[in-house]
Amino acid sequence: MKHSPAELIELARQYYPGIGISPVEREYSRTAEHRRLVERRRQAITGAEYEVWRGLLRHLRDRFPECDVENAFPHFWGAGPSGAHVWGIRLPTLARDVGVHSLAFGVSFLVPYYVLHSYRYLWLDEPDGHGNLFPPAERRIELTPEEQPYADGIAQEIAVAYPGYELMPPEIGHVVVPDVQHPSKWAGEATIYDCLIDEQTLPRKKDA
Repeated sequence: MKHSPAELIELARQYYPGIGISPVEREYSRTAEHRRLVERRRQAITGAEYEVWRGLLRHLRDRFPECDVENAFPHFWGAGPSGAHVWGIRLPTLARDVGVHSLAFGVSFLVPYYVLHSYRYLWLDEPDGHGNLFPPAERRIELTPEEQPYADGIAQEIAVAYPGYELMPPEIGHVVVPDVQHPSKWAGEATIYDCLIDEQTLPRKKDA
């Protein structure tokens, strides 16, 4: 690791204001920290920087023609704060009429790290009580032998596209940044993962 948890916490403080400013208040979007995050995200999804990301996806599609490479855009949708480009690769291990088995990962544009995890679910024969045709996905950071070759290929392509980037381990990512207000977490509960990569990408600690 290039950074200690304390150093990553300090970096997170650059993008999230301190506790006491509610995310639902207009003042939150006016803080220097939030404006800095928005500007950094804008830079990451425009111009040459975004072309690097698109090039990575093209290489992965060429490398794994049997897989679907899905580019997710939480930074375009406004679906929560994201500090990373996010995507998924759908593995050919489950038929489409059976379920979904994918590897999802995010490459941070705030710090030189990336994350990767597995998610898998099977379609239900009948909708559950909420009308859903699939249960909550099984999400794991630990990978199976079946998944590992794809993960190795992803890591190799990231190393080419983003020299010097490292996989952020859970023992670092789940460290709490105790004194910042994250828009979608209770005050003081956001983790390094939440602040510097993407709060929707990783399994919670109890699932890790």
